[in-house]
Amino acid sequence: MSCRTFAGNYRGWSFGIGLGVAVGSLALVQGASAADMPRKAPVPAVAIDPWSGWYIGLHAGLAQQNSNFTQTGEGEWPFFPVESALQTGSGTGKGSKAGFIGGGQIGVNSWLTKKWIWGIEADFSGLSGTASHSNGAFFPTLPATGTTMVDSRVTWLATIRPRVGTLVNDSTLVYVTGGLAIAQVKGSSRTVDLNFPVPTLRDTSVGNGSTVVPGWALGGGAEWKVGGPWSVKAEYLYVSLTSADYTSFYTGAFAPFFGENNATKTQLHIARLGVNYKIGGDSATSAFADARGDGAIHNWSGLYAGANFGGVRGRSRATDLDLGNGPWNAVGDTFSADTTGVTGGIQAGYNWQWNSVVAGLEGDFGYLGFRGTQTSSFPVALGGGETAVKSNGGLFGTARGRLGYAWDQSLIYATGGVIVAGVGTTVNDPILDLVGPSPGYIYSSKIKTQTGWTLGVGYEYALMNNWSVKAEYLYFDLGTARVTGAQMNAPGNPVYGWDVKNDGSIIRLGFNRKI
Repeated sequence: MSCRTFAGNYRGWSFGIGLGVAVGSLALVQGASAADMPRKAPVPAVAIDPWSGWYIGLHAGLAQQNSNFTQTGEGEWPFFPVESALQTGSGTGKGSKAGFIGGGQIGVNSWLTKKWIWGIEADFSGLSGTASHSNGAFFPTLPATGTTMVDSRVTWLATIRPRVGTLVNDSTLVYVTGGLAIAQVKGSSRTVDLNFPVPTLRDTSVGNGSTVVPGWALGGGAEWKVGGPWSVKAEYLYVSLTSADYTSFYTGAFAPFFGENNATKTQLHIARLGVNYKIGGDSATSAFADARGDGAIHNWSGLYAGANFGGVRGRSRATDLDLGNGPWNAVGDTFSADTTGVTGGIQAGYNWQWNSVVAGLEGDFGYLGFRGTQTSSFPVALGGGETAVKSNGGLFGTARGRLGYAWDQSLIYATGGVIVAGVGTTVNDPILDLVGPSPGYIYSSKIKTQTGWTLGVGYEYALMNNWSVKAEYLYFDLGTARVTGAQMNAPGNPVYGWDVKNDGSIIRLGFNRKI
């Protein structure tokens, strides 16, 4: 090989080797530089939350109505010692009927833990079906025969209920629920062919009533996501309503000296299916984005709104007044009764916060469903009947200040202010005029707006996503309302009166959402 050829080859090999070394060195340098540089963090997956948020929907199913009817006689008869002869009325008994239920619901869900969800739901339903009962037994000691027919129908039902559930999997939620129920109950009573020992004395009693009564609901169900914002559910509810009361009067020879009090207590067994639509579709925000867990004091300041439900227990006292109607009036006779029921409604307020001190204003509006009957002890032989004064609460509202102490996620507070409530008072007074054998019957029903004061304490705990739950106690005093009624079938129709005072305590649970 010539020297020229060797030199040429040598130059070619040298260039190739040099290029290879350069490329390899560059790769090593780049690899080392890349190893020294911080790696870019991977983009976290966005948590799609198919459950939390607002929803609306429809439901339909079956409702079994079970009614317990109680009928008692009241009044003064000129011919018989009625108070000893009156028996439990012929309408006493039970009736049941299955019917259709259908309506709509609205609610909101929020995460409680990684597997547990809580929320609140309100619904409104229409119902069909009438429960009835008839009985032929009446005044067995006289004797007298007749037939009484009573019936009752729940025309509409509304509930507001918290829900607490757990996820079986991503698309299945099982839950329990319970809370306040309010319903309209319509009842009627007819007694026909009432035949006393005197064959010519036949009489008929007719009465009906329509009453909105409170109660409570308890149940459970399961809900399944079926795609997008849609879900379906199956649910069972047991509903117990307080007694619906009305009076029937005889229209024949003995009117108006005798009447019957009708009381109907109703329970509902409801099985229904429903469909819900989540408003706004799936959320693209992690359900735990606002979780704190750092021990800092929660920020309570700002505007909030929410709902509440609970129970009420109190006392109703009636005092017979002297309105100048004669010596047979039971002046000063005072009688009282316990009142019980359920309550529920909505509230809104605003808080200001200075470190651990929280002050605010809150107003609420709802239903104060207490009920009770006071019966006089004034002897019949001295000219009175067994006077019964019934009291029942209705719509109410409060305006209160709040002052509390906050730590971590908790707030304890005192609250007080003004309460305004509609109170219905009904008086049934069978009274015997001592100056002549002229029995009279006083029946009066009044609904008055009463203003009083309320004072209480509470505890509130902040959850995530601006939600909080609370427990609260309130004492209320609604003051005194005067109820008057005129004696029928007496000269001049003298007027009688009673002062009725209602007070009591509310224990309730609730939730709030900062706006």
